[in-house]
Amino acid sequence: MEEEVNSTEVRATCRQVQPNVTLDQEGVRNESLLCLRRSRRSTKGNITKKIDQITLSMSLLLSVEEMSSIAHEFIKYAHANYHAQLSDEEDILDSQEKYESEYKRIDDFQLTIEQWIAQASSGPCENAVSVVHPEDSVSNVGSRSRAHSRVSLVSSHKSMGGSSARFVQSPRLVAAAKKAALSGEAASLHKQQALQEEELRLKQEETK
Repeated sequence: MEEEVNSTEVRATCRQVQPNVTLDQEGVRNESLLCLRRSRRSTKGNITKKIDQITLSMSLLLSVEEMSSIAHEFIKYAHANYHAQLSDEEDILDSQEKYESEYKRIDDFQLTIEQWIAQASSGPCENAVSVVHPEDSVSNVGSRSRAHSRVSLVSSHKSMGGSSARFVQSPRLVAAAKKAALSGEAASLHKQQALQEEELRLKQEETK
């Protein structure tokens, strides 16, 4: 009788120390789900970060395009107003060289920003949008990519219509450029008028 009791106690003790396979599998499954959930959250965060970077790059690129369009329109009209008044051939050539130098400076700046944005928004398997060889300079690349927007020394004095063909000529940008050019012209005329009045006053004082 005593042996039967001891045998029953041993079997009960063995049942108590045996691992609960069902609970262990459930714990492993829950841990796996937790890891997968964390991985999904991390991936979602990386995607959101990438979207934000690309959105910022797009807004920067649009700002650069708009700035460049306004700058090109402004220099075009400001140059045309001055250039049209020239008659001396040497002055015309000098004026045109200054215009093309400024136009190229704006082009080079835009190209630099575009390349920086392309590199900033590129993925790990992507490089810059355009391939630049070691022997190429920013100026040379800008000259080739925008060669169609250049005007010659001869034709530019006759017509300034085609110098900004690369950019979208929206009415708002054209109006802003014209307004800026007219404001500068008005200020110049006002200054000239003031100088003439001062000169006339001095002459009147001399005759007294």
